[in-house]
Amino acid sequence: MKDLSNENIIHVKTNKVEYLQFKKLLQFGELTHAYTLSANDFDVARK
Repeated sequence: MKDLSNENIIHVKTNKVEYLQFKKLLQFGELTHAYTLSANDFDVARK
C-alpha cells in the first residue's frame, strides 16, 4: 500500500500493523488514537 501521509495525517507502517495518526491529536500528549486499515490477523477486540 502506498504512503497515505499528508499535512494532516501520518501513515505509520510496522511489521504487522498499519495505522493512521492524526497530527492535530498529537498535541494532547498521552492520547492514544488509531484507525486500522486492515485487520489481517490483528484482533483489536481483545487487545
